[in-house]
Amino acid sequence: MCTASSSDSRAPDYETVERRYNIAVNLESWELLAMHSIAGDESIPRVRLRMLKSLAGLSTRAESTPPTPPPAVQASSGSVSGGRRRLSREQQ
Repeated sequence: MCTASSSDSRAPDYETVERRYNIAVNLESWELLAMHSIAGDESIPRVRLRMLKSLAGLSTRAESTPPTPPPAVQASSGSVSGGRRRLSREQQ
């Protein structure tokens, strides 16, 4: 078993080891993933991806918030919708 000296800056602290262990336990259990999914109002694949990124040490802040949709484009009043023009009552 390899032990790290106290001067080794690459050695993970207890909180990191404990957090990674808990994430690994959650990833192994479908029920725990489902509970995290329900609690966070996210899909199970999204929870799994977030946990895998956290386990790997990658940032998960951008994935925790859904992307904002692009602004809607305003159509002009004379535009064609679906290949047909709408006729007013006077034109019918």
